[in-house]
Amino acid sequence: MREIFENMRDAFENCVARYTIGFVFPFQGPPHLDVAAGVAVKWNGRCLIVTARHVLKEEDFDGVHLILPLDQPFGRGGPIVVPKKTHPMVEMPVPKASFVQCEWEDLGYFEVASNFGGSSDLDFYPLPPLARTPGSNTGCVLMGFPRDLSGPLSRSQAAAVLAARWSSVHDVGEEAKFLKPFAQNNHFLMKFHAADKGKSAEGFSGGGVWFLIEQPGSETVWRPTPGLAGIQSKWFSKKSITLAVRVELLVRFLSESIGAGGDIG
Repeated sequence: MREIFENMRDAFENCVARYTIGFVFPFQGPPHLDVAAGVAVKWNGRCLIVTARHVLKEEDFDGVHLILPLDQPFGRGGPIVVPKKTHPMVEMPVPKASFVQCEWEDLGYFEVASNFGGSSDLDFYPLPPLARTPGSNTGCVLMGFPRDLSGPLSRSQAAAVLAARWSSVHDVGEEAKFLKPFAQNNHFLMKFHAADKGKSAEGFSGGGVWFLIEQPGSETVWRPTPGLAGIQSKWFSKKSITLAVRVELLVRFLSESIGAGGDIG
């Protein structure tokens, strides 16, 4: 049974990894590397790279590089899902584009051509117009490029590692009132379990939080069907809790910016 669960987990992670991109910002050498994440989304037939607004500025476009996925499974070790080795990636400059920022939430995007990332295995997630964040205790996985697993190798080379962190939508308790800017209608919280091992959520900003959409019981062949729950925005290190913007707000933002609609497949 455990082996079946692990195979399902691996298949799901490798599915959502194809929608995950990394940002690597200019660095001056060891010991620090500034990394963040984003999600490739299709909305109204347009291909977008969505991230948190605080992650990127248009002036960054000349120096930042994107890391795009190649279709190769993660290496693993231990109960916390951490790759043993750098996930193979295609690195390329950010295309010249306008970074559209949401005025009322920590969201932003830039548009790319439909053939963008053709040398990689990048896919664009067809965001449904009725996408909803799942309820409390739903298992979710946060995808990103943790800084504590990434770093410069020299002044011209760096290793960035794609990682998956599993948790669940956190029940909102009294502590939430102290977690600004948390608003229950706009955000959701997740416990960051890797903090127990001294790990940080830095580098996951702008990454997608994903959950498994249940399939009808009549399905004879299991397929990993992902739902986007939201976009990672903030890390409360003292509480070991992450805050994500609900996918409903991303839908609203894209509807206001581009037009209502979305993609259903």
